[in-house]
Amino acid sequence: MGDKSKQAGQILMKITEIRLKSLLFTTIYALIVANAMQSPISAEVKPSGKSPSKVSGDIDVELQVEKKDPYAATQELTLTYLKNLKLQLQSVSATNKKIILPDSESINYLNGLYLFCTIKKGTCPAVLDTIFEIDLVNSRLNNTALCPLMKSFWKRYIENDFEGRLKYNTSTGFITKVNEFNAKERPRYLRCEDTLKDIFKEGLSPSALFSSRYGAAWKSIKAVDEVIALITAVKEKQINVFVATGAQ
Repeated sequence: MGDKSKQAGQILMKITEIRLKSLLFTTIYALIVANAMQSPISAEVKPSGKSPSKVSGDIDVELQVEKKDPYAATQELTLTYLKNLKLQLQSVSATNKKIILPDSESINYLNGLYLFCTIKKGTCPAVLDTIFEIDLVNSRLNNTALCPLMKSFWKRYIENDFEGRLKYNTSTGFITKVNEFNAKERPRYLRCEDTLKDIFKEGLSPSALFSSRYGAAWKSIKAVDEVIALITAVKEKQINVFVATGAQ
């Protein structure tokens, strides 16, 4: 009987210990909750004066489009065209391939270049010879005598009143030279189609005609070289031929 009473007392003490621990835990938890409610964690972010950082994965790309000067672009296009033209003329006797005409902007540039060159030198037949050879090749291959490029060139020249500018800007030392060229040489370019007919009267085949005109030493190739050199020179010196002649 005594053992049972002792055992019952131990169980009662164990139960009392568990209840005390439970009560203590409950009290501590209540205090923590109460403290948290009295001092809440602030979610406000103070401004730092710096722009917010980008979300990871975002890329800020600023496209910088280079604006190319229209004059410089046309000048480069014309220069490239003439370099290709030289190669085409040197091989046309074998290829018998027609030459694509330059675009309107290049024709306009050649107008300004011709005026600039004439004012500086008195005459500038190389520009006219280069244009003439393009019409010659295409006409012979088409079995015609037409000068669409030369006509377009002179049409622009008149529309731009470059003849008036030439008279105004020609130095005294070049007046005789200019007048002599205009009277004796320029008519063959102005009447381009008649000039072609005279050449074609010889009856040479396209290949034979081209071989006779476009050898390395022939003046037609030299004319193209001269125009390429002229454009290269004004490009390197950053001369705008229209500004230099007062045409712009």
